[in-house]
Amino acid sequence: MPYKYVTVEGPVVIEDATHAERLELARRYLGPESGDAYITANPGGGGQIVIRMTPERWLTRDYSHE
Repeated sequence: MPYKYVTVEGPVVIEDATHAERLELARRYLGPESGDAYITANPGGGGQIVIRMTPERWLTRDYSHE
């Protein structure tokens, strides 16, 4: 305690990540220079995917107020 969480449910679509999506994520988490280097060193994507979900049901719980 105190625990907090959110769960989300809904239909998903799984697609191969585009070069632009891979580059955006690499730069976000590794920084511009390291992100560019990562994409250059892994040009094929290595099976990276994007999961897109349309939220239909949400459940939140906050045990800190009980």
